[in-house]
Amino acid sequence: MQVTEDAVRRYLTGKPMTTKDLLKKFQTKKTGLISEQIVNVLTQILRGLNPERKMISDKMHFSLKE
Repeated sequence: MQVTEDAVRRYLTGKPMTTKDLLKKFQTKKTGLISEQIVNVLTQILRGLNPERKMISDKMHFSLKE
């Protein structure tokens, strides 16, 4: 499994997720990348997608509309 824009988009269109939730989806066992690399890739993808931001229970959630 790779950390791609399409994969992140698929997760965010399903339901709002925190960055911690997204990191769990792309664990190092599945991707072969170290944690810092996954964080950097996710950051770049999220900046490119510019998802909606919502505060839910004092946590920032990201979501995309279809």
